[in-house]
Amino acid sequence: MNNNERLWVFKSLVGSVNYNLHTETSDMDYKVFVIPSFDDLYFSRVYSESISTEEEDLEIHDIRKLDKMLYKSNVKFLEILFSEEIIINEELSVSSRRCVDELFKKKELIARMNLPYLYDACIGLCKNNRIKTRTYSLL
Repeated sequence: MNNNERLWVFKSLVGSVNYNLHTETSDMDYKVFVIPSFDDLYFSRVYSESISTEEEDLEIHDIRKLDKMLYKSNVKFLEILFSEEIIINEELSVSSRRCVDELFKKKELIARMNLPYLYDACIGLCKNNRIKTRTYSLL
């Protein structure tokens, strides 16, 4: 999966299948991280795209934004480190592969590196979901 000259680095299963909360109609949801193209770097673009098929939904992100999402303790991005299914691109260079391996080896430290943000992110997620639940129950 090379997307417009962007080499994919890894993809992680997320969502209901990852939590074992899926139904027969659930599809596979993945977050995919790609290396930016030369044009992305030159024009300072941070690439992202969503692709949906009947079997899977791909949320594709420029790998350069991963550090910020992890530092902010964004739960939807921390999830990728603990996924039940992580696929690393076999075509990566040895040095790139080492970096990816190191990222996943340090997942526990990364998840705990910013506990105040993690707390705030979790409380925000709970409040947001509670509001959605109330809205749906009123309908």
